[in-house]
Amino acid sequence: MIDQEPRNAASELIRLTFERFQDRDFWEHEIRNILAPNFVRRDRRKLIGMPDANADEWIAAQFEYERVAGRFGSWHDLEIVAVRGDRYAAARVLNRLGDLGENELVFVEQLDADLERVELISLFDPDDIDEAIAELDRLHTEIDD
Repeated sequence: MIDQEPRNAASELIRLTFERFQDRDFWEHEIRNILAPNFVRRDRRKLIGMPDANADEWIAAQFEYERVAGRFGSWHDLEIVAVRGDRYAAARVLNRLGDLGENELVFVEQLDADLERVELISLFDPDDIDEAIAELDRLHTEIDD
């Protein structure tokens, strides 16, 4: 089978992060190394919609999510759906949480100019893929042009 997913630096960092997603040591010690000092997580989901979060807030929330989800046999299906330049990627993820059910979302990730750290993650409802792609295009056009 040939991998047809689009690839760039942002999508590769997404893949690397998800490979390590359930590794407690990664969340406690290494995640901060891939987040830029100006990192922000924006949640554009209609029902869940949490306030913007900086790196410390996002790490704490993700660590708690993995702690709880890990008890129920969580796993993730990841699909890169679009890339722009080297800095931007959109992905769809399905989190399966054992007895708790499933949680699907789409997100856009933006890397810093050095292609080493994540500056922005924007979360979208799974039905809002067009909105996520529009955000991907907007970021690529406004920041890189």
